[in-house]
Amino acid sequence: MNPLDWTGIFRTHRGKWLALKSDHQTVVGTGNTLKAAKDAAAKKGCSDPILTRMPSTLRNFIGSLR
Repeated sequence: MNPLDWTGIFRTHRGKWLALKSDHQTVVGTGNTLKAAKDAAAKKGCSDPILTRMPSTLRNFIGSLR
């Protein structure tokens, strides 16, 4: 899978829960709670969305593999 650019999604939906279509880019629901995002997606006909939380701020992370 190629890397995804969520820059636009981040700008628009900071700190919110998101429901995404299976393409991982199309937002079908948002909310302050997981339930609100899932319910919004269901109203648009998406019964099995990908659910994630967009952070409020971007932070760097450097990890390692052992």
